[in-house]
Amino acid sequence: MENNINDIWYTTTKNIINKLPTNVFGLKFFPSLEPHYSNDADGPYMNSHGCRPISDENLKVVTDIVLSMGDKLQSCMEIGVDHSNSKSLSKVLIETKPTNCFYLGIDLDDKSYLNNVDKNTFTLQCNSHDQSKVREFLSSKNIKKLDILFIDGWHSVNTTVNDWSYVDLLSDDGVVIVHDTNTHPGDIALCEAIDRDIFDVTRCCFGNDAGIAIIKFK
Repeated sequence: MENNINDIWYTTTKNIINKLPTNVFGLKFFPSLEPHYSNDADGPYMNSHGCRPISDENLKVVTDIVLSMGDKLQSCMEIGVDHSNSKSLSKVLIETKPTNCFYLGIDLDDKSYLNNVDKNTFTLQCNSHDQSKVREFLSSKNIKKLDILFIDGWHSVNTTVNDWSYVDLLSDDGVVIVHDTNTHPGDIALCEAIDRDIFDVTRCCFGNDAGIAIIKFK
């Protein structure tokens, strides 16, 4: 790992985590950053040193995961959809997945331009905290498990932990992908809180990169 501002930011954030009790599956504790930063805040976002929001390395990591799963990839859900037109992780998922693989994108904004029934691709305009709505939609499509859960929405502690809590739907061989794990407090705090007795956590893409973490069951 390179010694740069993002590494310093990760360590600084890690060192101010208050470990509170939680009943969220897969977390050892609730990683509060208060009183230093609000648990509802998306930032601060450490981008002052040319950090690339979505790098070629990010795209490759996601592509490799999708391709490695092959036809075993039957369902994926992404929280935070298509926020970079030139380098879109959403489009990597949609265009690389098998055609019959179910894709659901969750976003506060209307992303219905991505919808394609023939390619089993759907979006839902809602807050990811509205878990009843999200889970009802999944149920309506007969989706009981997720092979990929991609977390890239609002990067506060509260929302990142909320989005992680969909992990109860993760299949045995499923993968959780978390973006911005070098640069946003919520994602850093989440990575530190994940129970390593249950999950393997691999951080990727360092240097001037927003960062990605890959989480799998042991």
